Amino acid sequence: MTTYLGLDVSPLRIGAASIDTDGIMWRLNWAETYKFNKDEWVSPAHRAEAIEHLHEKHNDKPLAIGLEAVFIGPNKLGSIRAAMALGQIESICDYEWPDATQKILTAAQWRRYCGIKQGGKEPVMEWALNIVDDWYDGDLVLDQDSADAIAIAYAVAMWDTHDDDDA
Repeated sequence: MTTYLGLDVSPLRIGAASIDTDGIMWRLNWAETYKFNKDEWVSPAHRAEAIEHLHEKHNDKPLAIGLEAVFIGPNKLGSIRAAMALGQIESICDYEWPDATQKILTAAQWRRYCGIKQGGKEPVMEWALNIVDDWYDGDLVLDQDSADAIAIAYAVAMWDTHDDDDA
């Protein structure tokens, strides 16, 4: 089985999920969201601790890591903070998993890989809940960040195992 990691990074949260596949069988290993204190400045060291915690807790050895590209919206300061957080996580992942390939996917790209046609949060949550029902043994409570991370992990697995010319 090959492991793929999906990360949905924002300035105050990291949604993370791990999927195993051999191309035929699929399994969701885990999904969770690491939340930072909203009243504190989140430094690169805080993000490194969060990724180290996830790495030590789950001991994954991903072949590829999918990360969501930053959406540049009207809130320029928010977009700058999101871009800083993503860049920090890219560096931290390179340190934690130096042999893993990193792939940045826009929301439109990872949704396309998952077959999610319409935008918004509800279709992603519905898709992720179906994945949990089909691929996960046990109970798992999802928030939007971990649902997105499952979709990103799936998308990077599809990208890695298929030709990505049409993504």
